[in-house]
Amino acid sequence: MTIKPNIMELIQAGKQGEAIALLRQPIAMKAAVGPRSAKAALHAAEVLLGGDVEGTARWMNARSLYLHMTPLERAEQSEEGLQTVIEMIDRIGHGVFL
Repeated sequence: MTIKPNIMELIQAGKQGEAIALLRQPIAMKAAVGPRSAKAALHAAEVLLGGDVEGTARWMNARSLYLHMTPLERAEQSEEGLQTVIEMIDRIGHGVFL
């Protein structure tokens, strides 16, 4: 199991230099973790992000106020969740603010 560092603990311990070093490290992010999120990510890449892989990963992992979770999480929950994400992508693609 990987231990995820918490920079608050470092800041409170007066270790701002270590906290800054952690913030400068790259973070690996997946745009999809299963078949449903992969379908949603492909649709988002095509409709919203011009095929940008990094942008798609960021979008799929950004918490949505509309969904109350990330698109990746919602898509993986169920087929209904996937459909909700696909519909959200289409609405955004057509200029509907959510």
